[in-house]
Amino acid sequence: MEDEVLANAGVDVFEECFKLIFIKPYDELEGARNKDRNLEFKNYGQSDLELKIKIEKLFSKAKDKWEGVFNRDEKIRLSPSHLSVCVASLYKIKFLTPT
Repeated sequence: MEDEVLANAGVDVFEECFKLIFIKPYDELEGARNKDRNLEFKNYGQSDLELKIKIEKLFSKAKDKWEGVFNRDEKIRLSPSHLSVCVASLYKIKFLTPT
């Protein structure tokens, strides 16, 4: 991701990658708890902006669940297009569930 996108994103690469790696396991846990729920850390045909809004909501829920990791007012600083590429790179990777 760093070579593809983040090197030119104008953000702290480690910080933004960590946010995404923080969100993804939260989404997997919620999906494991509710088998009727589709994973949200994926672009199902949304625009880049719609995807960013959805990922920001997931980030807020993960921050509420695992308090103290990020400040409540912390946001994803990637542009919608950069975030879209990162989500596409990560969505197939399973952190908590078997493949």
